[in-house]
Amino acid sequence: MPQLHLYRIEEVHGHDHFVIAPSGDVAAVYCECVGMPDSKPIMFRIHDGMVGLRDEAMRGLPALLAFGAVGVVRFDALDGWLMR
Repeated sequence: MPQLHLYRIEEVHGHDHFVIAPSGDVAAVYCECVGMPDSKPIMFRIHDGMVGLRDEAMRGLPALLAFGAVGVVRFDALDGWLMR
């Protein structure tokens, strides 16, 4: 089973999206297909989503990476990481 990672998709002129996926390529395709609300083509950068996370943002993330599904996620201060 492939190891899942957290990626941050940074739109050049827009928002950041967090995606759990086995690779950056999968994260980009998944985010483009289902995660980004605008349907027009955009430019974006793919980053390691773990870089810069505070300790409180780590809550629940290891379990999600170990047992979770591929998908767009968001961090909630009360509940931790949640699939969108």
